[in-house]
Amino acid sequence: MQIRTPKQALAVADSRSTNIPGACQAETRDYYGAPSVGDFDHDGAADAEDGWKSEPATAKRFDRNPPLGYPVAFLGGSHDNGHRAISRGNGMVRSTDFDENTRRYRAGVRGNGSIEEIERALGVTYVGWSKTIDGIPIPPDPKPPKKIGWRVKKAQELIKGAARKPGTRRANILEKIENLLSKVPGK
Repeated sequence: MQIRTPKQALAVADSRSTNIPGACQAETRDYYGAPSVGDFDHDGAADAEDGWKSEPATAKRFDRNPPLGYPVAFLGGSHDNGHRAISRGNGMVRSTDFDENTRRYRAGVRGNGSIEEIERALGVTYVGWSKTIDGIPIPPDPKPPKKIGWRVKKAQELIKGAARKPGTRRANILEKIENLLSKVPGK
C-alpha cells in the first residue's frame, strides 16, 4: 500500500469542496490513501477517535502548530466521535463540515480555518497531530533538488560551446570537465 506524502495528501484535500457529513475520519484517511482502522477502541463506532487512538505514542505530537500536510485530531463533539482534519501549517487546517466564509459548522462543506475556529465551530477539543495516519507512517515529501551555483552553470555553458573535434585530447579533457561540473553539489 502506498501512502501519500504530506503535500500530496493536502493536494487531494484541496481538490475537494464537499464531503459526506460526519465522515471526517474516512475523508482524512482517504487524503493519504490509508485503510480504515475500524472500531479501534471497541466502543461501537468507527470514528475520528479511533483514528487518533490508533496512532502510536511515538508518532503523536501535542503542539498547536502542526506541520503542513499531517493529520490533526480533536476529541469530543456532539456525539463524542471526535474530529480529524489535515494541517495547512501555521495553526491552520482544512476541515470537513466547516464553512470558511461564516467560520461555522456546515454539514457537507470543506473549508480552511484555525484550530481554534474548528474547536468552536464543531464543539471539539484539539489534542494533537501525528506523523502517521491510522498507525501507518506518512512518508516525507521529497527534498527539492539542489540548485547549482551560477558560476558552475556559466562554466557548463562555456564548455558546451567550446570548439572540439571528436577523439582529440582537447575534446576528451572538455568532456571530463563537463562530467565533473555536473557532480558539483548545489548551494
